[in-house]
Amino acid sequence: MYDTKDVKTQQMKTLIGFILFVGSILFLLTIVDFEQVVSNFSDIRLSYAFISGLSLFVHFCLRAERLQIISGMTFRQDSYGIIFLSNFANMILPLRLGEVVKIGLIKIFFSKSLSTSTFIVIFERALDLFIVFCLGLVLVSVYSFELSNFKFQIITFGAISVGVILLVCLLRNTYTQNTFLKKFFNLTNFDVSALNQTNGLRVIIFSFLIWAFTAFFHYACCLSFGVEVNVSHALIITLLNSLFISVPSSPGFIGPYQASFVLAGKIIGLDANKAMSISILSHLINYLLLTPASVYFLCKTKMNLTDINSLTKISKLKQSRDCQE
Repeated sequence: MYDTKDVKTQQMKTLIGFILFVGSILFLLTIVDFEQVVSNFSDIRLSYAFISGLSLFVHFCLRAERLQIISGMTFRQDSYGIIFLSNFANMILPLRLGEVVKIGLIKIFFSKSLSTSTFIVIFERALDLFIVFCLGLVLVSVYSFELSNFKFQIITFGAISVGVILLVCLLRNTYTQNTFLKKFFNLTNFDVSALNQTNGLRVIIFSFLIWAFTAFFHYACCLSFGVEVNVSHALIITLLNSLFISVPSSPGFIGPYQASFVLAGKIIGLDANKAMSISILSHLINYLLLTPASVYFLCKTKMNLTDINSLTKISKLKQSRDCQE
């Protein structure tokens, strides 16, 4: 049985996802010429498309390495399996249920409690939000340099520096032993010793590299269609795309994913049809990379798609909580 709270949360997510999906489709229908979008693929540069695929693969590998550090586990292959399978789940299931699948996979592969598995996923999301915030500040800083606003440059640089210093302090053992944080980590059964000073710094470095390769992935996708973009343009695409797909919506974020590129194109002065073509290529590369990798890990772990779908049932995870905690 589902809790009433779980049902209401699911209904709210479904409503938000439906609104975002319909709004994105209507936006695309009014601004995009789909015949032109298809014809753009005749001029695609496969070498850059290959480079973009390689950068996306590195992106997922970095996520797996970060997950291994945060979880404190030694089995690297399990971390890679969790990352590829959970992201594949996001590409075939609606409402970002890949995040729930990720919790279930961490619980199974790493033998963690439900609360610990949930905390690890939330912690990763918090790190990503922090990096996205920093990228936003960097983007604003880049434009402030173009405007020669020295005062604003200093404020932006200071904000980024303070944020990084606070995050480093939070991840250091000496700071995580204070009463409040110790109680919090104990509540989630999270092994904070895994985040010592060295590992904490590695987590931060990996987090920045993850998003750097994400931006480069979008940059390479643009070059695949002969679109010359600069760093700030790639960051705008990355930021808008991350915001659009952070909201629960359709399977694989179809609709919002494309709308984020077209909207970013409007901001940076890129033709809507070209931006749509770039978004389709970017999306296609995700599927082409995640599908074979996920099939491999499904065979390796003797799981199937039914097993993956069953991990989306929070009630089942709660029922098995006692045997893990």
